[in-house]
Amino acid sequence: MRGAAVLTVSQLNRYVKSLLEEQTKLRELYVRGEVSNFVRHQSSGHLYFSLKEESASVRCVMFRSYAEKLPFLPENGMAVLLRGSGALYERDGSFQLYAYEIIPDGAGSMAVAVEQLKRRLSALGYFDPERKKALPPFPEQIGVITSPTGAVIQDILQVIQRRYPLAEVRLYPALMQGEGCAASVAGQLQYIQREGRCDLVIIARGGGSAEDLWQFNREEIAQAVFRCTVPVISAVGHETDVTICDLVADLRAPTPSAAAELAVPDRAQLLASLYSAGCGLRDLMQGRLDTYESGLRRAPAVLEASYERIRRHCRERLEYSASFLQAAAEHKLALCRRELERQASRLNDLNPVQVLLRGYSITCTPAGEPIARAAAAAPGDEIVTRLADGQLISTVTARRSFDEKERDF
Repeated sequence: MRGAAVLTVSQLNRYVKSLLEEQTKLRELYVRGEVSNFVRHQSSGHLYFSLKEESASVRCVMFRSYAEKLPFLPENGMAVLLRGSGALYERDGSFQLYAYEIIPDGAGSMAVAVEQLKRRLSALGYFDPERKKALPPFPEQIGVITSPTGAVIQDILQVIQRRYPLAEVRLYPALMQGEGCAASVAGQLQYIQREGRCDLVIIARGGGSAEDLWQFNREEIAQAVFRCTVPVISAVGHETDVTICDLVADLRAPTPSAAAELAVPDRAQLLASLYSAGCGLRDLMQGRLDTYESGLRRAPAVLEASYERIRRHCRERLEYSASFLQAAAEHKLALCRRELERQASRLNDLNPVQVLLRGYSITCTPAGEPIARAAAAAPGDEIVTRLADGQLISTVTARRSFDEKERDF
């Protein structure tokens, strides 16, 4: 150690950092590798990850100011080409790359961003068929979000005027490409909902390059279309161009003119349908009238037959009722007769004459008062004894009362 300088750790790291900063090759690097250990810091927005290959890896960081410009979010396992600079992170003494730009290796960044957004929105149900709203069959007011100066609005107006002139077209001007397009379209969608006048909305734009249509792949437009309470037809680009706006919309049209045709019914077809319906109603009414007329012709015979049937039925009911009442009266009379005979038999059994016929007699005073006890008559009294066939008049000569044993006889 004699003659050698003794450095602290921080001095060493600072010295190595200064050496690396002098290397011009490290100021602008392009490094190819696979993303691993990817982390997005929630509060700062910085991206931390490693680029690796089979036998080596290097730590990387992309600060928020650069990360915000990325059209996609790196994922673990993604092959990328990184543009940045290399330097020593002085605090940890570790070498790392500071990324300025990340490009997917083998696929465009916009394509990767679109696929990532598709996967996320699909998981949230943005593309589910069951949530898509049905178009109104006869819209009265149609809102069109497009450029006010392009040929698109004229094509839509011509098609709707030809097919269904009863519909009113309301233009809602918006930027249809470039920075601010997504915000402009989303804002008009929100305004249409607040206004509450339109039955249907068409978002229309002519063809263009992928860069021209890029704004219609933005999440801002997807959310606005998804939350719109009014049915939305998306007609963005050519038939082969399919944007996220098309996928979220309730219906996708290949061209603006096709969107106008899908939005309204065809007047000629409606007239043909009305004519056919009128003919059908006329035939139906004529058939009903013929049926009623035939029924009226048959009515007298039907009424006569019905009257005869009712009269015969009533006669049968009367005959049945008379027979039933006669049987009931005879049954009731027989019951009354039997009851009368029973009561007469009971009365006959209670008739005193019957008792007298069995050898009994009734003793009375000459005034007709019954004598029930021996003590009621005194010797010398005249008594009358009633028998079954007459009476005996006699005078009491003696009176004797029975004792207890004789009374029981």
